Amino acid sequence: MMRSLWWYPWRALRELGWWLMRLFRLVGRHPFRTLVLGLVVGWFAWGRDDWRPMILVTIVLLGFGLWARLAPAPFDRWVSMPLFRYRKKRFVRRSWGRVLTGSGLVQREYAEQEKGRVTVVPSLRRLQWRQGRLIAVPGILFGQTVEDYQAAAEKIRTAFNARRLLVVPNANDTACELVMLFGDALAAPFQAPMPELSSVQTDKVLVGRTEEDAPWSLPLISTVLAGSSGSGKGSVMWAIVLALGPAVRIGLVELLGIDLKGGVEMKMAPKLFTRLATTAEEAVQLLEETVISMQRRLDEMGGVTRLHEPKVGAPAVVVVIDELAALTSYITDRDLKKRGEAALALILTMGRAPGFHVLAFVQDPRKEVLGMRQHFKQLFGLRLAEKEEVAMVLGEGAVARGAACHKIPPGKPGTGYVRGENGMITRVRAGFVTDAMLRQANELFRAPRQIPIIPPGPEVENPKPNRRPRKPRRKADEDQDETPLKNPGDCENPDDGEHPGRKPRRRRRPRNTGQDNPEESS
Repeated sequence: MMRSLWWYPWRALRELGWWLMRLFRLVGRHPFRTLVLGLVVGWFAWGRDDWRPMILVTIVLLGFGLWARLAPAPFDRWVSMPLFRYRKKRFVRRSWGRVLTGSGLVQREYAEQEKGRVTVVPSLRRLQWRQGRLIAVPGILFGQTVEDYQAAAEKIRTAFNARRLLVVPNANDTACELVMLFGDALAAPFQAPMPELSSVQTDKVLVGRTEEDAPWSLPLISTVLAGSSGSGKGSVMWAIVLALGPAVRIGLVELLGIDLKGGVEMKMAPKLFTRLATTAEEAVQLLEETVISMQRRLDEMGGVTRLHEPKVGAPAVVVVIDELAALTSYITDRDLKKRGEAALALILTMGRAPGFHVLAFVQDPRKEVLGMRQHFKQLFGLRLAEKEEVAMVLGEGAVARGAACHKIPPGKPGTGYVRGENGMITRVRAGFVTDAMLRQANELFRAPRQIPIIPPGPEVENPKPNRRPRKPRRKADEDQDETPLKNPGDCENPDDGEHPGRKPRRRRRPRNTGQDNPEESS
């Protein structure tokens, strides 16, 4: 490949700029030490005409510079990170009192010896680095609680210049640890790996990475995921489906898909799903038939076992719902909506023991849409619009424990906070899945069977039974006058038999109110 003549000077200028930037950064971080070192080397060079110290310093600086330029990863591991951790630890220890005073965590107590009130600052019991985190253990004063430190967590994080600060209480909720994170292992996006055929997972699925740069495995239980448009819900959904692919292929897991957006998402890999519903009527029918299968399995488990183990012929069933609001809130047919909500609630409340789980994805986390949030065992929040929505998804106090879903930038799709059954909140990121990977998985992890959703036929009304014919009425005598009487009073004597077939009416005795005959009343 022929390079332009301007490429080499441009490359040289870039290299020179890199070296100058690193030199200025070194001088800016250590101005006093650099000045002292320069004076000492200058005194030896010009005062005593000894250039050996300057040559030695130049060789050391060039050596470290070449190491950082040619092998940045080992240099960061053995030089940059140890120096950073040392400086940060020293800074936290020196500024501990001032930071807690500014955060409102000090107390003023009366001291007899001082003849007045003194300021008491919580002590720093322990400060150490562990797994890339700086952990500080404060000594909680009398009258303070862990909630006080959770309320002041944002102030402490800003003062120590940490990217994130977690307040982790102990088992008795009487003490806590301040866990500070300074780097971001989830800053760069990454691609979800294509699972191998032998990597069969039925209890946990590998979805992405945690903020400690460790693998993130999501337990296979009923989970709801909420996030704004473009927050990466599709990445999380397909990462879970791909991780279940090997189990789907051999029949240990069955995927039931509900995509009420016309199937635009799930039809990218329809062969992975045993059943797929794309309309509201099909979705409700799918849920109701799933409830029947669940109840049948519960009957089979009675007296045998309390927890189902997936096996071929009796797989774990995972219902994947893309846009839950379209099923629980946006259906105009009221009866159809109630049927769908009732079937979904039964699966959520009774499905864990027989191996029936729900993975629901939603954009709007309001109560009207996500009314059955308490039935989901695992909660996952991606980027959300407001701080109040974080509490709607992850529960009260989630923001104080570090779940800042409303602060996730739009350029980090798939990043969010997951709350497990133990209540712990973890920051994670799912790998993205390309369309080419979906087409490959559609052929590689094809489900053993495809069951279409056949809508029920129209209800046939039962014909009314033949009624017994009525008896004909009695005919009037031929001598009877054919002209009907309009009023019974038209007959001179109603009882003389001029109305054959009619029972004579009994005369009513008039009531004596005393007004018709004044004499009788008197």
